[in-house]
Amino acid sequence: MFTETTNLREAIQNYPFVEMAIARYNPTTQNLNCTVSLFCDHHDIDAAFFIQLMDAFADVKNNFHPKNFEAFSIPLILDYLQKTHSFYLNKRLLEIEQSISNLAQIFHPSHALIKVLIDFFKQYENDLINHIEDEEIHLFPYISDLYKVYYEGGASAIGELNDSTYRLDVFETHHDDEIERQISLVSQIIMHYDPELQNSLNFKILLTQLQAFEDDLHIHGLLEDHVLIPKARKLEQAFFNY
Repeated sequence: MFTETTNLREAIQNYPFVEMAIARYNPTTQNLNCTVSLFCDHHDIDAAFFIQLMDAFADVKNNFHPKNFEAFSIPLILDYLQKTHSFYLNKRLLEIEQSISNLAQIFHPSHALIKVLIDFFKQYENDLINHIEDEEIHLFPYISDLYKVYYEGGASAIGELNDSTYRLDVFETHHDDEIERQISLVSQIIMHYDPELQNSLNFKILLTQLQAFEDDLHIHGLLEDHVLIPKARKLEQAFFNY
């Protein structure tokens, strides 16, 4: 669908959700009026990987195919996932929080749905932060060590792995799609709740943000579960001989 000669601004105009693939690289409005190739060169991004992301975000429900990402290295995928975590914590959550605050100023925090949104978001933010911290502290360093041992022969990484009780099974035992499902659930609740709210521009902005976040989380989860973990699983099996 997209190539290195695709103009980013035109791509976003035709497929608005493509902007989410771009957002975590902190682009300015000015440098979006360029080709994919120039943007990737400027931000030191693998162009082939970026094009696959653009394709996936253009049609979130249908365009993600794990085989399209199999050729990309573990460090490249980890870098994207870590940038995504930073994007969520430093931008996406703040935008949603601000939209809820704007609604509260208009309809008052005691409004039944506003109270639900405020309470939900506080809990959701805590859950997401804990989820991200677990991956950043345990999963990603573990996978990085597996990669270093297998591809770089890193002695320190061998020691880290031998001393660690962490395994991918630990991650998969405690990992589910609850973070994504919670966003989907609250979107459904507010869409069917209050006609007065639904006519508010601030409400429409919030709903758009939640739906975009849900799609972003969906791509994030697919890339993690169906590309990163299978790649890491092969390295783990090779290292521990099972």
